Amino acid sequence: MGRGIIPVPSVPIRIGFLLLVLVVIIHDLVVGVVILAALVTLLGKMGVDSVLAEGGAQLHWGLVQAGLVNRVQAYLAPKLLGGQGAKSPVGGQGFPHPDQALSLSSPTLTRLGEDILLESEVTG
Repeated sequence: MGRGIIPVPSVPIRIGFLLLVLVVIIHDLVVGVVILAALVTLLGKMGVDSVLAEGGAQLHWGLVQAGLVNRVQAYLAPKLLGGQGAKSPVGGQGFPHPDQALSLSSPTLTRLGEDILLESEVTG
């Protein structure tokens, strides 16, 4: 067995292993050293073919920058927070010009009580 390879023999152990991987990821994100493409490759080798990335602006930008986003879900609530220090859903350096931004398909809209879920596929 190669260095750094951990066998994942059964479903309960696999779930526990995934939770351990997520704890390590969260720790490493705080330190700022996660290589997202390598993580996605590892998860793919474990049979994981879909990941929901709920996180902050830094994680979202890292996924966009690595080309790992193929679908976007955004929830809108009937509230305005605002302010100079208001958080953005996508951080990092962003795109310098709208022509360079990540293009999304026309969203589908789903009402969830007072909230709205917008879902789009990445088109370019």
